[in-house]
Amino acid sequence: GAAAANDVQYISAINTLCKGESCLLRLDNGPGDVTAIDEGHLSQHGSEYFIQKIRTDLLSGLAAPHNAQ
Repeated sequence: GAAAANDVQYISAINTLCKGESCLLRLDNGPGDVTAIDEGHLSQHGSEYFIQKIRTDLLSGLAAPHNAQ
């Protein structure tokens, strides 16, 4: 795919926030604790949670050597 051809790693929000057909919708019971504001955009709290979950993958990708061209 395009990501592999350009040495880019794609991290799926769906794979991170969903298990099977069940997705995380709320982080707590407060009005601002929803994970998304619509079907394509994470809320602020949802974004922070997503980054926390993928932080290790992001940091290891930054530390990995890149192919010189």
